[in-house]
Amino acid sequence: MNLAAVCEHFGFDPENLVETLTASFVPFLEQGVENGVISADAQTNSTSAIYSTPPPIWSLPLTGDPT
Repeated sequence: MNLAAVCEHFGFDPENLVETLTASFVPFLEQGVENGVISADAQTNSTSAIYSTPPPIWSLPLTGDPT
């Protein structure tokens, strides 16, 4: 089972999860660059991966039954 299936199981649009995760994660990447924790290239690569369709995390399997 992947995150899309979990969303569908609980009756909400998987795209909402993508938008929420993106809105939450991208500012942390930007802050990491500002604080010198990650490089601008790493931030660009990570942001590109987040906005790819589908995001890489989307297809990762989850273990266990979400019920």
